[in-house]
Amino acid sequence: MNLRPNPLPDSPGMSARARRVRRSGVAHPVALGVFSVCVAISVVLTQFLAASAGRNQLTYTDRIENSMTREEALGVAAGAFRGLFVNWLWIRANNLKQDGKYYEAVDLSRTITRLQPRFPRVWVFHAWNLAYNISVAAQTREERWQWVDSGVRLLREQAIPANPNDLLLHRELGWIFLHKIQGTTDDANIYYKQALAVEWSVILGPPPTRNAQTRSREAYVAALVDWLGAVRSAPSTLQEVYAAQPAARELVERLGSLGIDITTRDGRRRLLASVEQFRAMTRMAEMAGVSATLGEPAAKQLLDLLNEPTLIEARRLLVRHLRKHLLERDYRYDTDRMVRYTQKYGPLDWRHPASHALYWAARGVEQAQERTNEFNVRDQDFINTDRIVIQALQELYRSGTVLFDISSPTRYIAMVNGDFIPSYGERLEEAANREVQQFLAQHGADITERPYRFYSAGYENFLSDAISYLYRAGDIEGAQAYKTKLAVWPHRNTNNIDVENSIKLPLEDYVQRNLAERVTSPNVAMQEVDASLMAGISFGLLAQNPEVFASAVNYARQVHTLYFQDAAGGTAVNPDAGRTEIIPRDFATLLGQRFAAFVNLLGPVDGALAYRAAPLEVQQLAYEVILSMFKGGADPNTPPEQQANAQRLFDRIYPKPPGFDEWLAARRATRPPDLKRGDVELR
Repeated sequence: MNLRPNPLPDSPGMSARARRVRRSGVAHPVALGVFSVCVAISVVLTQFLAASAGRNQLTYTDRIENSMTREEALGVAAGAFRGLFVNWLWIRANNLKQDGKYYEAVDLSRTITRLQPRFPRVWVFHAWNLAYNISVAAQTREERWQWVDSGVRLLREQAIPANPNDLLLHRELGWIFLHKIQGTTDDANIYYKQALAVEWSVILGPPPTRNAQTRSREAYVAALVDWLGAVRSAPSTLQEVYAAQPAARELVERLGSLGIDITTRDGRRRLLASVEQFRAMTRMAEMAGVSATLGEPAAKQLLDLLNEPTLIEARRLLVRHLRKHLLERDYRYDTDRMVRYTQKYGPLDWRHPASHALYWAARGVEQAQERTNEFNVRDQDFINTDRIVIQALQELYRSGTVLFDISSPTRYIAMVNGDFIPSYGERLEEAANREVQQFLAQHGADITERPYRFYSAGYENFLSDAISYLYRAGDIEGAQAYKTKLAVWPHRNTNNIDVENSIKLPLEDYVQRNLAERVTSPNVAMQEVDASLMAGISFGLLAQNPEVFASAVNYARQVHTLYFQDAAGGTAVNPDAGRTEIIPRDFATLLGQRFAAFVNLLGPVDGALAYRAAPLEVQQLAYEVILSMFKGGADPNTPPEQQANAQRLFDRIYPKPPGFDEWLAARRATRPPDLKRGDVELR
């Protein structure tokens, strides 16, 4: 053993261990200094990140509570291993789904969303189980709607607020509205549409009635913007309501004494539902020429309270405030965005499912664009989200004119709305440009010269239907203009020789060929019926040519008969109608509804001329609906004298058909299921 001390400088004979020992005296202070600096930086960064996470709601559940499930408590206790634990839960939930154990999968998914609310795919998994898997296992249409609505609320009111910029969540919510509710694949889809119309009649009230002053697209959009603007500009808090209308405090207190607490979501919905129910009851009573009667004393007390003269202005302001509160805080809609989308896309009716599909898909695109950069662009799926916007516009063209009264919840009438024809083309260009950019970013491919593109195919089909509709409605010039546009459109697909040949046909032959290929589609059948009746009124009744109107009615009847030869009958959850019956099975009912709707759209002058020129049978079929529309558009707060004057004017414009009361009594005795009052729940 070498007992001599080490020399101060490293010598060639010094061992490696001796060198390490020698230098440790210098390394320890340096390491300690670096460690101290890192700890100080860590403290500062931790405080900064904690504050940022709190501001942006990025914190996860980190405390065990008594209400937690066993899995939630284990996830919190797992600490840094929470990710691995959640992965295990995710595998279990997926296995449960594959085994058909949907309820257990939903419970487990709820646990995962509490442990990691910033995990979008588990929200989608959870909502899909609710809206699709569990709903179809329910035995009644009411139960099905509750599960579908639960899936909608989960995404809208929990998932998206926790992940406001996530494109996937917005796309899935838009898809549920577009496919599950507006589509026809579910046997209970007709009930879903009725239930949604009831819900949004309560939240927003009926939209402005279209009349002679708002017949044009621009004028009606302006009217809708003003209508939504009244809600948007309403007070945001009760304190602001009290400041503007001191009597509102008394009204709220007295509502509380009747058991309606407007500080809760249920209380807000209950009051607005009561307002709309009373409005409907008043209209129905006026139509019958009697006073409105309410069987329950509590309902009468509430009606009397809402109609007290000293509280009317306070009630109006309070109702607008509650609508805004429900929209923005409970349902998570942005009233500014609703107004902007109405101006951008057209006259959106929020009782229509496609309006909501468009809102959430378009919102998702806008939100995702704000955080898209060169590093995450490959992860963004704008193509499929844009498709929902485009398809929603297509649905709004096909059925965007909604006629609905909350007093008759099963009479949901949706008709073609030509206002969305230009909107489709305008928005398509935006979507097509993003499609090109996404393919370049994700695949490095330029698809501008491809012979087939999905957006091009969709636009071709849309224009084909629009050309047929405009032609059948008598707008030959418009139909020819769109046919020419389709023929010279540079992005048209060129891979189908049949399409290439058909576009070269004369307009009439092109329309006939298109109808023969697509008449089994419920939307095409509806547009053919609507367009032919509209043309019959315009070029028949208004031109004093009853033969043209009779021919149009006969054509509509033929299309109706041809369609229902293939349409399915009732289903287990909706025995009154098949899942594709978006038009009534009874043609007389359809004729009365459509004729009344067109008369209303024509306004008091042309509408009255068309009504008076119509055959007695058509007048009888339409009169009840026309009267209901007239009452529906009236302000219930109008003084009685003005109401009486308006009624007398209506009677002069649209006189009751001879023998109407006897005819109506006989018809009601054998009324088809389409017009029977339903049992849609007012929540």
